[in-house]
Amino acid sequence: MRKKLIALMMAALMLLSLVACGSDPASGSTSDPASTSAPTGTEEDKYGGDLVLANSNMSVTIDPHASKNVLGNFQWMVNVYDTVLARDATGKVFPLICDFTQSEDGKTITLTMREYYYHNGQKIKIEDVLASMERATYFSGTWAETWSKVDASIEGDTLTLQFKELEVDFLPTLGHVNPCAFVLPKEICEQYGATMIDDQSVLDGWGSGCYILEEYNPDVAIKVKRNPNYVTTNNEEAQGGIAAPRKAYLDTITWATNTDAASRTAGMIAGEYHVGGVLSEMRSYAQSAGLKEVPLYNQWTHAMFFNLDESNADSPVADVNFRKAIRACLDMKAVGLSIYQGDETSMDLNCSAVVPGSPYWNDIIHDTEWNIANKELAKEYLAKTDYNGEPIVWLCSANSAFYRQAMGCIPQLEEIGINVELKVVDSGSHGGLRGDPATGHDIGGWETQKTVLNPTNNASLTCQGNGWWANERKDELNEIMRSTPYASQESLDAYAELCQLIADNVPWIGFCTTISKTYTQSNVVIGYEGLLAYHWNTYFTK
Repeated sequence: MRKKLIALMMAALMLLSLVACGSDPASGSTSDPASTSAPTGTEEDKYGGDLVLANSNMSVTIDPHASKNVLGNFQWMVNVYDTVLARDATGKVFPLICDFTQSEDGKTITLTMREYYYHNGQKIKIEDVLASMERATYFSGTWAETWSKVDASIEGDTLTLQFKELEVDFLPTLGHVNPCAFVLPKEICEQYGATMIDDQSVLDGWGSGCYILEEYNPDVAIKVKRNPNYVTTNNEEAQGGIAAPRKAYLDTITWATNTDAASRTAGMIAGEYHVGGVLSEMRSYAQSAGLKEVPLYNQWTHAMFFNLDESNADSPVADVNFRKAIRACLDMKAVGLSIYQGDETSMDLNCSAVVPGSPYWNDIIHDTEWNIANKELAKEYLAKTDYNGEPIVWLCSANSAFYRQAMGCIPQLEEIGINVELKVVDSGSHGGLRGDPATGHDIGGWETQKTVLNPTNNASLTCQGNGWWANERKDELNEIMRSTPYASQESLDAYAELCQLIADNVPWIGFCTTISKTYTQSNVVIGYEGLLAYHWNTYFTK
């Protein structure tokens, strides 16, 4: 292994020296995302090849029901095991192993088997679907709580799920790579129950996806091969995501484990890997060496939260005009450049709690004095308060994006006469202190992941978690979204009113969303978005 690593590094250094002689690395520009789009050609041209990925996310189990929300598990499992239903990138649900219906009140769901087969040729039965959902309760407390509210019955090929009360996220959950959504035979589910499967031979032949598990050695590599008998579900209306039609272009996919960032970078430049990350300081060299940069919208949003707990009622931030002054003052792009150390390509100026394309998407928060950087308006708001120059305490962790966020904001606040005292703590303490409103701070930096489902799941940005914002109407609106069917008009109206309430009260201020980067060899077109790397539509150009 040491010899191989040395060889990779030498190859990378040779490439870099050639690059340095031939061009100025600093002049390398970020590739347009459109440049990664598929070139023209027939479908047949896209088939074939062995894709090798530089994998830094370790898989911790081979058992699909015990995946425990670990990205290193999902990234290969989603190619091997199909889910009951499937979500597209906007959160809309489509059929996969089962067709489905939902009653108008959302409390009755029927799942009807489609003609679907395991890798060994045996047909999947509706009893397998039910048994898989039941076994998943052993590995997910959240799912166990949800399942306790269901009365399940089978008639023919149809499973009817009757809820005692509405579970608004149940259908979308069946369309995601959660432990309850992957299907195994009833016999295996009953035999193993709460015991985790750790023997690959037990699962051989019992996948249902467009790839078959060939090798599981997570410390070294996980390898899958194309399922030649896979019949794709033609959800042509799906907007990306795991609901989109699956082509399975590649012969094999290998997740080659490498937890060292420098080694992964060297392997990418040397051509050892086809897809992987590159150290930020090596990005311009990597692009000059021919690698393509691909943006991945992983939807983590940077924000500041105000401590509006009643114990902090004497703070200047308790006055809404003070909070409006801060919002009117800030240039969000400048803050984003501080967070991402000048890399504009790593940020999306979007602070919505939901992903673009979601039924809940709106521009209410953006259209309410957000990113106007109007210092005069900010001073007018400040003049309406009793603020007399006392410092407000800003909590952040050292050597982090939260610290850079504060450094981007504070000079702008000082311009309008607001004094800030930084309370810098270690990153390990930051989360606990941030969650406690009695720790003596007025502002705390945070980031939260967007949701493709009902935005009430986003507890931070809808101010149900550590927002400390006491507002009776806010609580009522969140309850409406929890108790009405997903994307119903009542739910959409409640979210729109909540956004207006947030815009009027300013309990938090969002800045921007992170855009991660992955890199590919020049002849690779990746077929996924985000961090969940389902590679069935990835292919090599000829």
